[in-house]
Amino acid sequence: MQIPGEVFFLMNGWMDFLCLMLAAGIGKRRLPPGRGMVAALFGALYSLIALAAGPWASGWAALVISAQIMGCIAFGRSLPWCGAAIVAAGLILHGAMDFLLQRGWHGLTALGGVSLLAIGMGLLLNRLHPRGRGEYALHIRWQGRKAHFPAFRDSGNLLRDSITGLPVVLLSVKAAKALLPPRANPNDLSTLPAGWRLIRMETAAGCRTVMCLHPHEMIITRGKRAWHTDGLVALSEFSECRALLPDALFMDEKEEYHASI
Repeated sequence: MQIPGEVFFLMNGWMDFLCLMLAAGIGKRRLPPGRGMVAALFGALYSLIALAAGPWASGWAALVISAQIMGCIAFGRSLPWCGAAIVAAGLILHGAMDFLLQRGWHGLTALGGVSLLAIGMGLLLNRLHPRGRGEYALHIRWQGRKAHFPAFRDSGNLLRDSITGLPVVLLSVKAAKALLPPRANPNDLSTLPAGWRLIRMETAAGCRTVMCLHPHEMIITRGKRAWHTDGLVALSEFSECRALLPDALFMDEKEEYHASI
């Protein structure tokens, strides 16, 4: 049976998106829809290239490399589990697809069955280990702007501001752009709004000066727990996509419990 190229492309793109969704459940990660769609389109394009190029482009090495690239696109960085989780999800879903097709199911009907299987497995994985309960999030309000960042409690972050004595949260320059006007350059203090200043930071690599601000409001959440805290936010050139929260922010945590009925 011959399948039109555009149908083959769309079906593979949807299957790749399902693989990414299932891989996110396996790796206890959140899949941003926009990134997931771009990664799925890359996977569909790879499928067309593999179909046209022959066996050398569809071998295990090419498949693993393609899966790793998809993981980097979808989850924002290269992680050891990305390629393995996506390949495992692909084997599960494509195996289910082949099983249904061999039982005489029509192509679109089989695709619908596999979609329900992927969604069901994703919900089951989320129920077994909910992603939101053990992870921190940092919510910042500053000059009318609000930004939310995944966060990590970093016991090695002992940085404090020498003027106010407040603990300092480290945030990557890329992530901090959500707090800045469109034309602001985090590397040029003259382009930043009033409120930014310089702070001296000592690391294992030596001393350096970085830019920081004092947010109007800072809230840390973990699942349904939330507490207000006070500190500064400093920009750093590290690649970590999460904000690094110092232990000092948790010493006087005033918790609020948000219950849902």
